[in-house]
Amino acid sequence: MEPEHWPMIRFAAPIEVYHRLPQHPGWKWEYFGGEVVASPRPKSRSCVKTFGDGDPLDAVPPDLRDAALDDGSPVSTRPLTDADWDVLPGVLHGAFGRTAPFAQMTAERSQEVAGECMENVRAGQWGPLIEPACLIIEGEPKFRRKEDGEGPVVLGTVLVTLYRPSSDDDPLFEWRPAKDPPDDWLETNWGRPHLTWVFVNGWEARHGLGTCLLTDACRALQSLGYGELTSTFLTGNHQSAFWHWRNGFRLLTGPMSMRPHRMNRFRERQERRRAERSDEPATDSVPDA
Repeated sequence: MEPEHWPMIRFAAPIEVYHRLPQHPGWKWEYFGGEVVASPRPKSRSCVKTFGDGDPLDAVPPDLRDAALDDGSPVSTRPLTDADWDVLPGVLHGAFGRTAPFAQMTAERSQEVAGECMENVRAGQWGPLIEPACLIIEGEPKFRRKEDGEGPVVLGTVLVTLYRPSSDDDPLFEWRPAKDPPDDWLETNWGRPHLTWVFVNGWEARHGLGTCLLTDACRALQSLGYGELTSTFLTGNHQSAFWHWRNGFRLLTGPMSMRPHRMNRFRERQERRRAERSDEPATDSVPDA
């Protein structure tokens, strides 16, 4: 989600209250003229899940492979279709409508932003979709709306897009969507699969449906020849952090980290570039007559 969708929060309060407020790390907290001002400053952390020969995907608990809701209604996964894009904004809003930044918007604006998020993914803003790993989970909803009709409805989705491959020459921007990948990127396993969205409608959350989607997406990626899946989550979103950790993701070093191995790579790149510049032939500039 783009930062401009994050509205600012202002309210009057004594300075003593400001110092006692629990300050979320994803926001910048300031105090001006008797008002508390919280402005959006979303930061994210990167993580990766590997699933090579030594990391069997069948390590998921058996009760999650055959997931069912509280009333025993079974659920199943299937490939994403074009018709699902009309339904996903409502499911996204049901999943995150009561969390930041959606909770700071009006209901109408929140629905619009949910639609914009899905449209941006579909349009390739976060890289091309790896379609075999984009899945829908459906089943009987806990509360059926009139527009749901009869039969199973969409309960959640996992959307995997393509990011650029890691590069030592561009460490600050290695987490970028692949805008112009080669034509044979899927056949050659070019780039890095990225878990751009995974969500389940709030009424059906905490039943393991997200884990089912993740597992089936990883199996699809493994069948394509990929061996890892990267992801990001907002700093301070402990629920997302715990979900990634529980499902086998490990935290990656940030691009601005000052850890020794990052600094050594930086020095090596600087030395290599100096050597390349010193090998270039000198050119004498002659002023125009």
